[in-house]
Amino acid sequence: MKNLRRTGSFLLSFVILASVMFTSTPVTAATMQMEVKNYDKHPQFQQLNEAYIEYSEQAEKMGKFVMLPLEYFVIEYQPDISMRGKTLDDNKGIDAYLASRISELDQNISIAEIRAEQAKMQSIIEKEGLTENNKIGTRSAGGYWFYNCPELIKAGNYKKYPKLLGSAVVSGDLVHDDKGSFGITGHSAIVMGHYYSSIYKEYYVRVCEAVSAGVTYGILSDDRVVNRASSVYRVNGGANSTKRIKAANWVASQRGKPWSPSTKNFKTEKISKSRPNWYCSLLVYAAYKAQGINIGDKGGTGAIMPRHLRDSARTSKTF
Repeated sequence: MKNLRRTGSFLLSFVILASVMFTSTPVTAATMQMEVKNYDKHPQFQQLNEAYIEYSEQAEKMGKFVMLPLEYFVIEYQPDISMRGKTLDDNKGIDAYLASRISELDQNISIAEIRAEQAKMQSIIEKEGLTENNKIGTRSAGGYWFYNCPELIKAGNYKKYPKLLGSAVVSGDLVHDDKGSFGITGHSAIVMGHYYSSIYKEYYVRVCEAVSAGVTYGILSDDRVVNRASSVYRVNGGANSTKRIKAANWVASQRGKPWSPSTKNFKTEKISKSRPNWYCSLLVYAAYKAQGINIGDKGGTGAIMPRHLRDSARTSKTF
């Protein structure tokens, strides 16, 4: 494939690619319609994975923050309309798709702006004394590196739990940290998807969440699973790919808003995008409520706690 690096994605390739011979499977228009949970079964996944790596590296060179996860990069690929009903035996369609996606990067927020947001959040965390060293880390903000972390900042994050890089965790899934908020209530986040670090040459899982410093990006990694007893839940009951990515983007649109744990803010009546503050589980609840899906199994007057999302009849554990 033109201009694509053949280095692969290391762990992701071992976890996913070994089980399917993608290059030997003919691709037709009929195979292109799939749900995000099946993104790794795409007949041209290997080529699209390589294209996504190139896309991510180009974004780094342009100073642009990648918002499109691997999952949607893969399932949104469509062969040229003139090829419908025919098999694709070359990579011309993917080359054109990659070029189109790269051209869209100009519209993305800059990495510099994202890092400025992160620095602002970090100043709040440090002011509150929520640092990993002093161990005041049992609250949602944690102070651990994987909170308030929009980009990967260390290598080797998925050796213990490589399933995090597979389809057991995809865009729109819920993360439940059992050891959040003083270890009493837990903590909730939403998965944005799988992203590639051109610096560390590996994939990682980005989430978005309301921590005590405010709504910000974070990372789901081995460290988080170990230190926060993290698990992942999939939303059922009409949560198709469109609604899932809309829910994830809904949460991301609230970045920068403050976290508020006060009892007067627990109620769920006022959960529009104009709400001035959030707590972790209400934010995730509201994102799916906006898509017509109630994952809290409660009425509109009580608090929505992380355990309500975890134990909902509309969610099922995948990791």
